[in-house]
Amino acid sequence: MQAAQSLFNTYFSRRFMSGCAILFPVVVTAYLTWWFLEFFDNFFSPLYTYLFGFHVFGLGFLTSMLFIFATGVFTSSWMGATLFKLSDYIIRKVPLVKHIYSAAKQVSAAVSPDNEATHSFRECVLIRHPRHGEYAFGFITGQTKMTTPEGELELFSVYVPTNHVYVGDIFLLAAPDIIRHNLSVREGIEFQAAMHAHVTKLGLGAHQLVCYNFVVLQQYLFLAPTRPAEVVVSVGMALPGHLQATGR
Repeated sequence: MQAAQSLFNTYFSRRFMSGCAILFPVVVTAYLTWWFLEFFDNFFSPLYTYLFGFHVFGLGFLTSMLFIFATGVFTSSWMGATLFKLSDYIIRKVPLVKHIYSAAKQVSAAVSPDNEATHSFRECVLIRHPRHGEYAFGFITGQTKMTTPEGELELFSVYVPTNHVYVGDIFLLAAPDIIRHNLSVREGIEFQAAMHAHVTKLGLGAHQLVCYNFVVLQQYLFLAPTRPAEVVVSVGMALPGHLQATGR
């Protein structure tokens, strides 16, 4: 009887967790999509409700999308760019508001397709951090030069997210300390947002990185060379001795 109950509990737990794993991305996607639609729909829907006397869901959202598109077209023109620079200058002179505006503008600059400034995510890379044999994903945001007794040294600014993609550290690294792979910036952000909790393969020159599905609290990678044509990556918590790099 006890064995049957244990078997039932195990079966129930597995099926329940399987259902959660299937429904979680669906529920999150549906919730965020609904929130996105409602958020932009609420900008113009009161105007249409006042004009027509009733609410038409989605009309405010379409108007918001057209307004955003028109803003992008207008600011790409000479007159729009001039007005934008003028408003930008005025806002930066307002106490307190200028700090919030500057932070928000740097975030938007990171994802702007027209931005070539140093704040944009140019490339997704790997760096050696925080200890020998451990690696972290990062995004190149710019480059600079440092004068040394041996001459000028070119340094790259690498943004390394921590628990969340929008919070992280900035490192200045020389080119030999940066490991390039085949993930795009978009794929790198998705990889960070998913906490590395999925299997993926990274091209690394003549080698290959294989990431296994360990859930992480700190987003560091533990690498260990195995066969000549493969490097196996175990993703885990950055706790000394808690997880070791594994090969197969």
